Amino acid sequence: MSFCHLFFEGRVVELDLYSFVYIAYICQLMIKLIFGLIVKFL
Repeated sequence: MSFCHLFFEGRVVELDLYSFVYIAYICQLMIKLIFGLIVKFL
């Protein structure tokens, strides 16, 4: 979550529930993609 926080830190966004869920969903996709690439290359 800290990586995602750093990634979105540049934006000033007033976090309502919808935007929080949206950001969490994007972070989850990014983490899955990164781990998928790691597993693929190992």
